[in-house]
Amino acid sequence: MSIVLYEYYNRFNLLRRRNRKYAKTAPLQTAEQKMQGLYLQRQYLDELVDQGHVNQTIATQVRENINYNEIVVASE
Repeated sequence: MSIVLYEYYNRFNLLRRRNRKYAKTAPLQTAEQKMQGLYLQRQYLDELVDQGHVNQTIATQVRENINYNEIVVASE
């Protein structure tokens, strides 16, 4: 589980670093952007499951975390 989350974390950090090259100051994230990020996480997780890199048990746990984060963002 931690390997999957670590890989997840690394990919998103890579995207953030690439985006910082183009923006000198980091703008505040809107709720819509946060929700889009959660949708992308869910999509990437589905790809990992389809490729057989993640089993259903781990995928369920990660989806629960994504769902929780979605609730938190929606309530902000």
